[in-house]
Amino acid sequence: MREIEKNKPLVTVIMPAFNRENYISFAIESILNQDYLNFEFIIIDDCSTDATYNIIQEYAKRDQRIIVLRNKKNKGIVYSLNRCLERSRGKYIARMDDDDISLPERIEKQVNVMEKDISIVVAGTYFKPMDENLEFFGNWVNVCKHEMIKLKMMFECPICHPTVMIRASFLKENNLKYSYKYQYAEDYKLWSDIIQKGGKIINIPEVLLFYRISNSSISRNRLTSKLQKHNSEIIAYHYRQFILGSEIKSMFLLNHVTPLEFCKKQLIYKAVQEIQINNEQIDYDKVQQFVQYFCGSESNIHICFIYSSIQLQDLINGIFSI
Repeated sequence: MREIEKNKPLVTVIMPAFNRENYISFAIESILNQDYLNFEFIIIDDCSTDATYNIIQEYAKRDQRIIVLRNKKNKGIVYSLNRCLERSRGKYIARMDDDDISLPERIEKQVNVMEKDISIVVAGTYFKPMDENLEFFGNWVNVCKHEMIKLKMMFECPICHPTVMIRASFLKENNLKYSYKYQYAEDYKLWSDIIQKGGKIINIPEVLLFYRISNSSISRNRLTSKLQKHNSEIIAYHYRQFILGSEIKSMFLLNHVTPLEFCKKQLIYKAVQEIQINNEQIDYDKVQQFVQYFCGSESNIHICFIYSSIQLQDLINGIFSI
C-alpha cells in the first residue's frame, strides 16, 4: 500500500451494510483504491443474514484503515449511521452505500473543494446510475449552488446521499445527527437541519460515483406512505421559510429568470393546496401574494432559471413540480 500522507486531513468514510454479499466487494474496493489515502473506513453490518459480514472481515484483515462494527440486532440505517458518526475521527465524513462504486478521484476532489471554502458544510456530487449488471444509463445532474439548493429543497431533495462529504465540526458544534423520526428520509432532514443552522450545501458538477439502482435498493423500496409523509413535512418547512423569509427577492435577483408560457396558474394553486393539507400554519394570503408577485395576477408562466451557460433547465415547474 502507498504511504499515507499524514499532513492531509483525515477523512472518515462511513458505510452501513446489510445483505449485500453480491455487491459489497465493489463498494469496499472502490474506497480502498482512492487516490486520497488518509482515511479511515468504518463499515457497520446491520446483522446481515448472508455472507456480507464475513466479506467485510476479510477485507479488514488486509487493510488496517477498515474499522468493522456490527449491531447486535437489526437496527436500521439511522441507528447505524449515527453509530458511525460517534465513532468517526475525521475532519470530514464521506458517505458510501454498500452497493455503489466511488470513482478513484472522488475523496481527493471533495477534500480540495472543502479545504478551499471553509463555509461549505456539505459537498455532494453528480452520479451515474447503473443497474445490477453494471449497465449504465444517463447521468444524474442537479443544481449546484447553495442558493439554488435551498430553493429546490422546497420540492425535492437535490442532494444524493451516498455522494456527500460533510464537515464533521459543524455537526458536533450544532449537535446534529440523523433523525429517527425521519428514518425514511433521514438525509433530507439532515440537509434541512444544516441549512437551518446556517450551513452551506453545494453539489460538485462532476460524476464521482456510480449509483446502483436495483430491485432491493433502499432508494427503490422507500416509496412508502411514511416516506411521502416525511418528505411533505420537510418540504412544507422549506416552503414556509421561503415565502415568509426576507431573502426571497434577493434569490431571484441573483439569478437570471426566464419566463416560459407553459402551464396554467391553476396548477400552482393546486400544488399550494396540497402543501396546505400537510401544514395548516401556512397563511393563504401570503401564498396569494407570493404567486402574484412572481407570476402576475393574470400570468400563466413557468418560472425557470438559467444556472448553466450551456443548459437551461426547468428548476421549478410553475413554482411547484406537479
